[in-house]
Amino acid sequence: MARGRGGPFGYLIWNKLLGWFPRDGYVYAQIGFGPSNPIPWAAIGMLVGGVGLLLATEGPLHIMEFFGLLANIVSYARLAAVGVAKAAMAFAFNVIVLETMIFPALDSGNVVSLILGFLIGIIIALVFHFIVFLLGAVTAIIQAIRLNYVEFFIKFFRGAGTPFQPFGERTKPEV
Repeated sequence: MARGRGGPFGYLIWNKLLGWFPRDGYVYAQIGFGPSNPIPWAAIGMLVGGVGLLLATEGPLHIMEFFGLLANIVSYARLAAVGVAKAAMAFAFNVIVLETMIFPALDSGNVVSLILGFLIGIIIALVFHFIVFLLGAVTAIIQAIRLNYVEFFIKFFRGAGTPFQPFGERTKPEV
């Protein structure tokens, strides 16, 4: 069997099991602006056409809706970036554990080294992924609170109650 990244078992995992995953050094020419990719140009055309229709049907005052839509797009792009970052951390942790502990243990041929390397690798992978899980939970809580207070309350909440005074007595007006 051909040896590659991480020995024969590493070759089997990287090139067969994870063969669908893009490798470093790959360049995708069809991504981005250019004559070979019409999608960004079509998106800009639809954006300009949509703003033109908005101006024609609703009037120039409603152009502010475009900025609200743009803010929502940026907000959801930020959420997507957080998700991609967590997936990248999980993938990096998998690579660290596989290449430094599990693949060398599999290729060593020693039974004690195999069992010890495999167990330590699994324990460290569980700790790493628990960290990613905790970060995911914290970011989900923060994003939910932010979405409620920043975006939801702006649209529907009308504050007409008493002013909030957290500490101390209310001062009486002087006569």
